[in-house]
Amino acid sequence: MKNKFARAGLVAGALVAAIALAQGPAPRVLGLMKSVIVPASDVVYAVGKTAPKTEREWSAVEASAARIVETGKSLAGEAPAGAASWIKLSNAMAEAAAVAGKAARAKNVDGVLDAGDALNLTCEDCHREYVKKK
Repeated sequence: MKNKFARAGLVAGALVAAIALAQGPAPRVLGLMKSVIVPASDVVYAVGKTAPKTEREWSAVEASAARIVETGKSLAGEAPAGAASWIKLSNAMAEAAAVAGKAARAKNVDGVLDAGDALNLTCEDCHREYVKKK
């Protein structure tokens, strides 16, 4: 009898996880993406077009990277049930942004660009797995 309940619990858990994944990102996740991640990552990526010249411009890149780090930590907490890769990808995004922030603090354009490439890959990997295709 216990085995039947245990199996039923496992099946129900798997079903809830599948439904959560099928529903896509929660509204809070989309809000964080639109209000924080996209604008902050745009600042980091812009270093590839125009390198910061002033202390204020470098500080803006560093601050944007810091916002991505913090939001990456928040996103890890928004993982759908059974989505270990979500946490891994959120943490990888935060790590890449931390590297970008350190490079900005050192006024290292190449370092920011390399970290931006790594950041972009984490975004692509996550979107490939979790964003619904219409």
